[in-house]
Amino acid sequence: MKALLNQLNVVVDVAPEEFPAGNNLRWLDCPDNCIAGWVLLDDVLQKKPNEPLSIAESLRLLNQGLQFHLNAVAKQKDYDNALSIASYVDDKNTAWAAEAQAFTDWRSDVWTYALEQLSLFESGHRELVTVDEFIAELPVIVWP
Repeated sequence: MKALLNQLNVVVDVAPEEFPAGNNLRWLDCPDNCIAGWVLLDDVLQKKPNEPLSIAESLRLLNQGLQFHLNAVAKQKDYDNALSIASYVDDKNTAWAAEAQAFTDWRSDVWTYALEQLSLFESGHRELVTVDEFIAELPVIVWP
């Protein structure tokens, strides 16, 4: 699906494919449940902040933010994304293999923590936090 955004980053239309639009409008990939009125905040399309998100939508945004964070950390070492760096674990270049091993060990710690917390959010045993707050809680990678 594609969302058509105005210059205020508000979705004005949603369509299966892009169609010609005015100069002050731009297209962006969007989830299937996106509707006109959603806004682009912190590079994530979502309901307006004054409209409460459902637990499912909030968890989806946290998962999306987590994946973005994993890819961003991989890019710190000039890899394309998380999958790219992980593919170097058994590489004959020992420097790349060491970076990949550090990343995959860290990624495992991140997902272990994240899944525990997401379960707490979903069950109501923990109050939801923003994506930025959630990312700040995660373990920090230690590169070789």
